[in-house]
Amino acid sequence: MNLFRFPVPWLCCIAGGLFFQGITDSSRGDSAALEGVSLSIPAVGEHTLHILAPGTLELLRINGMPAGGPVDGWNFPVSGGVFSGPDPALINVTVNGQPVAVTAVGFRRRALSAPLSVRDLRAESRLYLQLASPVPAGATVIVTNPDGSVWPSNLTFNTDANPLRLSPVIHTNQEGYTTDQPKQAMVGASLGSLGELVLDPASGFSLVDATTSTVVYSGALT
Repeated sequence: MNLFRFPVPWLCCIAGGLFFQGITDSSRGDSAALEGVSLSIPAVGEHTLHILAPGTLELLRINGMPAGGPVDGWNFPVSGGVFSGPDPALINVTVNGQPVAVTAVGFRRRALSAPLSVRDLRAESRLYLQLASPVPAGATVIVTNPDGSVWPSNLTFNTDANPLRLSPVIHTNQEGYTTDQPKQAMVGASLGSLGELVLDPASGFSLVDATTSTVVYSGALT
């Protein structure tokens, strides 16, 4: 995790709309529950794509588990505690229509919902893709699996690399901060079997007014 600090004067106008330019994520046309901005539980089959960093993508998919059966997708083998993921060559990534190679694949899964009254087990499954080249700001990213071996061939993950997009990589106090105390946030994420997301401290950070898109403060990661 990298830390950054920001000063008192900007608390009221930007604490509720903090963005991190250059390494943030987004989805397009998907459930608000997937983005953590709704209290509802995402339905089985919902999916989205996040750009965690210019060279790292996260494919999020909600899986179900029928009674007496396995999870309904992304059941990758684990031998001796070692994850064995799909061949990166089976996953097609295009950035503004141009192919970009996948160099590594990671995975993690956690239980999302397991009520006692009725059986409705849902799992939050995440595939992580390391790319051979970074995604530039403003680009459109599309991820497919043409042969259907990793997910159904008609299922497409796509998003735009909007520099001002909400990010699961940023961890901040959503209730606000005491005006006369230091304000800190953390930047980082687990990539499951790939380990911790590696960020370049030299990339720094910017605090942006969510209404005017004006950079009101910038600094270094520590």
